[in-house]
This record gives sequence, structure tokens and C-alpha cells, in this order.
Amino acid sequence: MKLFRWSMFLFLLTATSVFGATLTFQEGDGGSYSTTDAAFIEQGFPNVNHGIDADLWALDQSGINIRTLIQFSDIFGSNTGQIAYGTSIISATLGIRTTSNATSGLNYLYRVTTDWNESTVTWTSFGNSYNGTVMQAFSPSLGETVYNLDITSLVQDWSDQTYANQGVLIRNTINDVVIYYSDDATELSYRPLLTINYVSPVPEPMSVVLLGIGLIGLLKRKFKK
Repeated sequence: MKLFRWSMFLFLLTATSVFGATLTFQEGDGGSYSTTDAAFIEQGFPNVNHGIDADLWALDQSGINIRTLIQFSDIFGSNTGQIAYGTSIISATLGIRTTSNATSGLNYLYRVTTDWNESTVTWTSFGNSYNGTVMQAFSPSLGETVYNLDITSLVQDWSDQTYANQGVLIRNTINDVVIYYSDDATELSYRPLLTINYVSPVPEPMSVVLLGIGLIGLLKRKFKK
């Protein structure tokens, strides 16, 4: 009985450590796949690129609308530090920090539907390339505050390859500018942060059986000594 209990304990401990994990992605954190693309596009200057600005703006005003784009393009793949396609996503949170320019107005988060490059994207080139369904509404009313946005369902869709990972768009709803820190902010910890909790694809049943047999064999040897 003691052998059985030890076997089950070690098996469950090993399975938990193998199949569950958390990864974070933030520009400049040293991770191989943390590269972040971020820019804002403005209607008033439709051909100007803001891909290297330290801030990200959002404003709703006729003729001079400003919208923010954020993307973590390398999070999925087969390498260490990436998440395998088909993985079950437990939670995914996008953390964005306001500067001193906050607003009481609602901001909306949308799924982007086209490829874009932070060094070239403009209002003209991007157009209205985002899905009109609001994924989350939030009010960034406090300055120098991190707002954590739940994008679990979207990241799951990326994992399932239902949609391509083309990032998200933030749109303000009032004539009052809100400013967030971008991936080019001087302070690394202020940059957009993506945190993903996930469960890796479950191995073939035979692999699990072999793992259990191996653990039992090791324990038998231990107790014989």
C-alpha cells in the first residue's frame, strides 16, 4: 500500500509539472520570443508612422481619431519558450499601463484582422482592419496604473488557429486622450505584458502508462535496498 501511495504521489507531481505552465512576454525581458509590436495610428495624420514612440495614444474625435495597436507575434511555435499550437489556454492577460494621461471614458478592445508592421503601419495602410465585436470594455481612469485585460478566448482562438495572431486594437470612445506606455518605453516594467497560463497537449495514453511503469519500477528498486 505504501508503494502504491508513493507511486501515485510521484506520478501526479510529475504530470502536473510537465503539463501545466505559465509564460510571460514583455519587450526587453530577455525572452527569445517576447518581441512586441506596438504603434498608434491617427486619422489627422493618416500617413505618419508611430512605431518607435514611447507612448500609445487613443482618442475619439471626428476627423482626428487615434487608435492603438499591440501584437506579440512570436508566442506560438515548437521551440522552448513558445506555446505549441493546439494548447489549452487557462488564462491570458494583457497588462497595459497608463501614463499620467488617463480618462474616464470607456476604451474598447478588438481583434485585429490583418497583418501589420510597427515600423510602417499608418492610418491609411491599416484602415478598419479589425473585427467589430468588442472583446472587453474598460475605463482607464487612473494615471500610472496597470490595466489587466482578459484575452483568454482570443489567445485560445490563436492556439486553435481559428484566427491568425495579428494582435489587438484599442479604441477610445470619448474626446479625451488616454496614453499608454509602449514597447519602446524607457522603463521596461511599464511596457505591455502578456501573461499566459496553459496546459500542454496531453501525451498519448501509452506515454502516460510508460511514465507510470517507470516510476513504479524506480520505487521498487528503492524499497528493495
